[in-house]
Amino acid sequence: MSDVSVLAQGGIQQPADIVTIAAAAGLDLAAAATLLVKESSGGRNVWGHDDVVVAPDTYVKGGPVTESNYTAYRTAVQAGHAGRQGCGPTQLTFGPFQQRADDLGGCWRFEINCRVGFEILADHIRRRGVQDGFRAYNGSGPRAEAYGRDAKEKYDAWTAKLAGNAIPTADEIAAAVWRHGIRNGFGDVVQAQQILVATEQRTADVQRALAALAEQIAQLRSAVTEVDDINRVIEKAFADET
Repeated sequence: MSDVSVLAQGGIQQPADIVTIAAAAGLDLAAAATLLVKESSGGRNVWGHDDVVVAPDTYVKGGPVTESNYTAYRTAVQAGHAGRQGCGPTQLTFGPFQQRADDLGGCWRFEINCRVGFEILADHIRRRGVQDGFRAYNGSGPRAEAYGRDAKEKYDAWTAKLAGNAIPTADEIAAAVWRHGIRNGFGDVVQAQQILVATEQRTADVQRALAALAEQIAQLRSAVTEVDDINRVIEKAFADET
């Protein structure tokens, strides 16, 4: 089973994108999955539930994050009418972190929110280790300590799940064989699927050539018949004259 399949079965949103974003951020995939599960039920692009003031006509706690409601939220925060709220799949809350995502294209965008959150967590883990890295991502105090302990348990579980994909499935083996490089008669390395496609193309070309040849034979036969008919008319004409 592939990493993407493992993530999908574990409830991670947009698993193929998560694999790519985590790799680019230098974050272990198990840590990325753990963060998404803890922060947004697997990577849902939603607002948090922090007990802060929400300005009217901005967003709803736990509701979807959109460009329009994020823009309204940011305007309200900058005007001092609202508090900082967790945003997106990695629940970016700290002002400079939200600004960092905005500078990259928008904190409301799934891929950018994940990129920034993953980079922050990766830095914490490099400097503190897994459990304390997660603790630092959450903050400080007893609740953050509990967050770190729970995250470490989930991280270990994800690590085991992702390690289990070392044995490929029958479909994955078949797909690998299909794409495997094979040296053809000219010494070039091509994929098995390319050889089959080329063979099918040659077969189709032969079939078309045979069909064209059959049509030519039919036309020749028709021409021969016409010649025979002409000869018989000429012979009859001579016979009538004599």
